Formats: sequence, C-alpha cells, structure tokens
Amino acid sequence: MRRVGTRSLAVTDFWGNHVPSADPIVQAFIRHGLDLTSDVRRSSVTVASVFGREHWKSRGRVVIFSGEAFFRDRFADYSIDCRFSGRSNHLRLPPWAHNALGSNQPQIPQ
Repeated sequence: MRRVGTRSLAVTDFWGNHVPSADPIVQAFIRHGLDLTSDVRRSSVTVASVFGREHWKSRGRVVIFSGEAFFRDRFADYSIDCRFSGRSNHLRLPPWAHNALGSNQPQIPQ
C-alpha cells in the first residue's frame, strides 16, 4: 500500500483550461479535509484525467476522472467516468450529472 505523510490533493493531466478549484469532484475532496497541492509525488490523493502521465509519479491514491468511457482504470486505485462497470472501485458519473453538480468548467456542446 502506498502511503504519504499529509492529507493533500494533487490535480493533474486535465485539459489546458481546467480550473481544479472550480471542479465539483475536486471540491468534494477539499470539503473532506484535503489541501490542494501541485506536488503529485507528495500528495496523498491524485485526481487525474487522461491527458497526460504525470499521475504515474503519484505515491498516494490515484483517482482517474473522465467524461468519456475510460477503460484503463487498472492504472488507478479508483475511477470515475460515464460507463457502467461492475468494479467496486468505479463510480459512474455521466457528463450531465457532473454538470448538474455545478461545474464551472467550459462546457462542450453535446
């Protein structure tokens, strides 16, 4: 089991104009006492998307989040995306539900 010292949250590998503090997924972690940090190697939790490999450096828990159907969740401790999955470490969250949570991110027309 990977362990790090502090209760901190790193957010990485998202699209260029992503604002972590405005994302409802990130806000939920912050409400539960995690401090936002930019240091992936020292964070206890890393929320990452599929647009990079920085999350591979994490020594804490990794949560992969994607608005698309994401099938590489074997590289993460937990996954959040729009597909149905029987895995206990997966949360289904369709894009409309993420938007309904109050995301202030730029929206892609559907």
